[in-house]
Amino acid sequence: MVTAIQTENPTWRNDYPMGAFELRDGVPKVKGVNTETPDAIAAMSPDWLLDYMGIRLNGPKADGDVQHPMSNITTP
Repeated sequence: MVTAIQTENPTWRNDYPMGAFELRDGVPKVKGVNTETPDAIAAMSPDWLLDYMGIRLNGPKADGDVQHPMSNITTP
């Protein structure tokens, strides 16, 4: 049987040692990647932008909020 360190594929070579690390020390806490840049949002079609806003909206937290974020959207 070939061990993880002996494999040619870096996916398997790194996967097993990382699994062992997580079992010993727990899953490391890492900061997430922020893809919310003005360029990315400007490049979105209206459908994508509305989908994105729907995903980002926390419904229970926004319940009862009197602001209307859709009122400031203008189209060319």
